[in-house]
Amino acid sequence: MNGRAALVRAAGLLLVVGCSSAGIDGGHTEPAAPHALDRIAEYAVSDCRDARGEPVAAPPCRVSRVRLGSGRDALVEERPGYDTLVLDQARAEGKNWVFALTLGDGSGGRVMHELSIPAAPGRGRFRIADRFEGEAGNAEDPLRATAVALDCALVPRDSSGALDTTRALE
Repeated sequence: MNGRAALVRAAGLLLVVGCSSAGIDGGHTEPAAPHALDRIAEYAVSDCRDARGEPVAAPPCRVSRVRLGSGRDALVEERPGYDTLVLDQARAEGKNWVFALTLGDGSGGRVMHELSIPAAPGRGRFRIADRFEGEAGNAEDPLRATAVALDCALVPRDSSGALDTTRALE
């Protein structure tokens, strides 16, 4: 297995207990214990490709758009046995809302999770990057992937739940 393939595998499992101590920018973690989320839409991760464009298995996760108590929307990434990632900072990019966060692995390495959903119902993107630039929450210099290790589609599980997000994300 080459270095990039190992990174993709590690990044896919990088939701270890204690992520918050390793450093997260652009979101936070929540305990994996079952809790009620005000889910607005759910997405399946599919059609994944590695950095070379080769098909790879989709990570075993569930992505949902949720309504926070503040009335704003966030995306959550849930994986069995790991803390839930909450991506709560979004920027408008064309007709999409892009949520991005960076995770530290405790050894100085960082990866970026970037999830985008369309403002109107439709497919989005799920990407993990091993190189990126910018800063989470910085409108002048937002996080942007410069080398994508994993690129997947986000497909709405139920189109009736993939409502217009314009107001909740502004």
